Amino acid sequence: MTTNHLPESNYLRGERQAELRSDPRSEELDAFGDLLMEQAYIESNWIFSVESELAVVGHDPEYADMENPRGEVVRERYFMVGTTPNGRQYRFGWERTAALAEAAFQYLAPPVEQWSLWRCIYGSDAYVQDNCELQQLADEMDEDFAGSGRNWMVEAPEVAVRIINAGVR
Repeated sequence: MTTNHLPESNYLRGERQAELRSDPRSEELDAFGDLLMEQAYIESNWIFSVESELAVVGHDPEYADMENPRGEVVRERYFMVGTTPNGRQYRFGWERTAALAEAAFQYLAPPVEQWSLWRCIYGSDAYVQDNCELQQLADEMDEDFAGSGRNWMVEAPEVAVRIINAGVR
């Protein structure tokens, strides 16, 4: 009896993969298989949720008062968030309702690898790896000193050194 493949005992040592690679169609199949494996990994390990935040969606002078001198119209906006196992959060969409955000995710969303990085979860591996703490600190310092004409990198050199050494700025 002859067969076109190696004996079963050799399959366990990886010869089956070599046999498949010798097939002229293997590159196409490998690329498609890799894509499916990557998608399966994402679907099984990522956590998806709908989140919201308040956003300025327009201006109307009739809404202007002491607390809102520019007459900003503020509404809640919803978006999909994909969270990786190590704590990075990516977001997609900007919808009026949670149902619209979910529909956009199901029917219109690009692959999650193309979503924009939103933030890292506080205390996660990504928070440490991506220097999110220092980036957040730099953003807070910029905000605190905005419009004052003072340079926080001069007034807080110990913070500036940490940020520069980490390559955040």
